[in-house]
Amino acid sequence: MRKFLSLLLALVMVLCCIPAVAETADGVYEGSGAGLNGQIKVSVTVSGGKITEVKVLEHSETAGISDPAIEKIPAAIVEAQSADVDIVSGATFTSKGIIEAVKNALNPDEAKEATMPFEQPDILVIGAGMAGLATAARAAELGLNVLVVDQAATYGGSANVAGGSRYRGRPRSVLRGLCASGRRWQLQRGNCPRIR
Repeated sequence: MRKFLSLLLALVMVLCCIPAVAETADGVYEGSGAGLNGQIKVSVTVSGGKITEVKVLEHSETAGISDPAIEKIPAAIVEAQSADVDIVSGATFTSKGIIEAVKNALNPDEAKEATMPFEQPDILVIGAGMAGLATAARAAELGLNVLVVDQAATYGGSANVAGGSRYRGRPRSVLRGLCASGRRWQLQRGNCPRIR
């Protein structure tokens, strides 16, 4: 009985691991996904029930930063025969955009369609930067239906690329301005230089 259950469990595990591409007919499929700076368009070639090629056709990602993802993700998808691959460190949004585009190309019925959870918004916030998101959050706390729109594919504005700055070599007036609020707290945690 134990051997039978072990065999049955092994069979179920093997069947669950068969990639979804096996159900896709041969051909070239196109799909798109959201990158950091806009939509990423890809083409996926399926031949003999296997993914043989993934090409990034169009993108508006930052050159240099997105290049590793544009090179590595398509090759990893072909090797794994699945869009469920690891992302490239440093190019997270580009990696996720390519993966989403491939999934949308292979399963167009499962592509996410934007829907609103209400009929009409009470407030329309244009711009999903830091100020826009703060405004939208406060309006939602007050019970209003809020719709936030932005031209970018991601929200957060400059918070997505803010990495801080180095204080060394800066004039004292600049340093005082950077540490004006909560100076004692910042000094205790090492987030602010000591100005002499």
